[in-house]
Formats: sequence, C-alpha cells, structure tokens
Amino acid sequence: MPIDGERSGARALAAGCAEILYGDTLADIAGLLDPGVRAVIVQPVTLPHWHDELRTAVESGRFVVERRQWQARRPEALVHLLEQDLPHDGLGFETRLALIDDLALLGDALARLADCRGLLLRLFTERPTRHCGFHVDTVGPDLPPVGLLRVYNGAATNFVRNADVADGVSFMRYFKRREALVRQHAASVEPATVDALCELDAAPDFIVRGRAVEQVPAGAIVAFRHIDVTRVNNADAVLQAWIHSSPMEGARRLVANLSPLDGPRRSRQH
Repeated sequence: MPIDGERSGARALAAGCAEILYGDTLADIAGLLDPGVRAVIVQPVTLPHWHDELRTAVESGRFVVERRQWQARRPEALVHLLEQDLPHDGLGFETRLALIDDLALLGDALARLADCRGLLLRLFTERPTRHCGFHVDTVGPDLPPVGLLRVYNGAATNFVRNADVADGVSFMRYFKRREALVRQHAASVEPATVDALCELDAAPDFIVRGRAVEQVPAGAIVAFRHIDVTRVNNADAVLQAWIHSSPMEGARRLVANLSPLDGPRRSRQH
C-alpha cells in the first residue's frame, strides 16, 4: 500500500551500493529480505498536509509525547492502543487520527516484513542531544532482526554504509569510547568531556578516510537491519546491521521506532 503523498506504484529500487536501497512505497521494504541489504529508505514524493500541522505542533512544544512504549500483540491492536493513549493536546482531531493511521500502517508493514504478529512501538518528542552517537539497534534473542524508523520532522538520521567502515573492531572501539564519554558527561560538567564528544562526533575514527556520513531524506521511512542483543559485542555481527546516529542538535522531533515482539508466524504453526 502506498504511503501518504506517494504516487501509486513502486519505482525501481536504486542504490549506489547494494547494502542501501531506495524506494517510494512501503512495498519496497521487502528489499531488506536480501541478507546483503542493511537498510531500505522509503522517500515519499510529497508529504500530506497534516505533516505541516504536526511539525509545527511538535517544534513549538504544543504536542508532546514523553518516551513511551506500546506493545501490540497483533498489528490491528496498535490502532486501538494509540486511540486510547496518544496525547490529544496540541493536535487537531484529523491530524491526530492521520498520525495514528500512519503509525498503524507502519506496524502492518513491519508485521509483513518480519512475518510477526506482536509489535513494539517506541515514540517520543525531544530535541536532539549528544547522547546517541553511531550505533546499531538490537532485538531480543531469536527475534526477526529488522525494524522501522520514521522521523516525522526536524533533523534526519545520519548513517554510514558498512562498506565505508574500516572494520568491526574499529567501530566497537569507537562505540565503547563514546559510551564512556557520555557517562562521564552525565556525571559532570567538565568542558573537556564535551570537547572530546564534539571532536569524536566531528570525525568518527571508524570511518574510512575520505568516506562521507550520509543522511536519511526528510520525512522518509527506514526499514533497517538490527542484530540479536546477545551479539551486540561481536565485532563481526555489528557489520550485519545498519550503523546510524541521531543528529546532535536542532528542533524538537517526533520519532517512531517499531520492532518485532515475536518470531515468524510460520514457526508457531503446528
């Protein structure tokens, strides 16, 4: 089913490198079933008018979603959970319903991609901070290692192609160093810690010299590969997932992240 603002019918997927694919309908996320693909970026041709009201409401602080999680045991239950719990303040009636419908559409798409029933939706409105640098997302043990991300407004997600990563060991060294700096920053206000974070973010040392950090187009949906949480410290395993980073500054954003709650339905049939 095409997402809002798309022309009907998927255009051919295009890629500068096979690990990242681009499409314009949610059907295109099936490209992630290729084990060599790390992410499929679905970019609408245009965004529907309700996105304008949503953006204004989020950036002005009128519409606020504290970090929340919804667990839907089946895709169709997500609509009912959101109708009950999604804040009303700051959004018009039609815009709130359109947002719920859009999130439900993402849930349906993930259920088809992962062949799962249960879904976990994480949703929040926040200004970007330096808390989250380049990383990979994880799923629980033995769950389908895929998920969806949509940033509805504001600065978009940064990413690097795995072909541009020196090696998994270099990435893990960067990741652990940055996590330590974030903990230090949370525990003190030492300018040196902030300076070290800024320096690391300006030139991540796991990226091959001369290769660029890329950015997801505004309003796009990303279907991307995760790794099993039990392999998060495996230097080879991290290169099987999509390495990405939140922006470090900007206006408040509405961010949705969906992942499976259970495994393939076929494996549960007797």
